Amino acid sequence: EPVYNFISTVTKSIKSLYAEANAPLATMHIGGDEVPDGVWTKSPICSEFMTNSTEVKNINQLKDYFFRRTVEILRAENIIASGY
Repeated sequence: EPVYNFISTVTKSIKSLYAEANAPLATMHIGGDEVPDGVWTKSPICSEFMTNSTEVKNINQLKDYFFRRTVEILRAENIIASGY
C-alpha cells in the first residue's frame, strides 16, 4: 500500500504544479518497461503480498494489478494513463 500512497501523492503534486502554471494535465505517461524482469520475484514484500492476496498469485498478475491500481489513482484525478 505505501507505493500506491506514494503514486497518489506524487500525482496530486504534479497536477498541482500544472494547475499553478495554468496548464491542463490530461494525460500522464506511466512507463512500464523500466522494471527489469526478475526484480519483483526477489522482493519479500511482493512475495508476502502474493501469498496473502486472493486475486494476485504470480508475477504477471502482480504487474497487471500494479498498473490497474496506478490507472485508478490517475483516473481519480481525471488524468488518462498512457504508456503501460
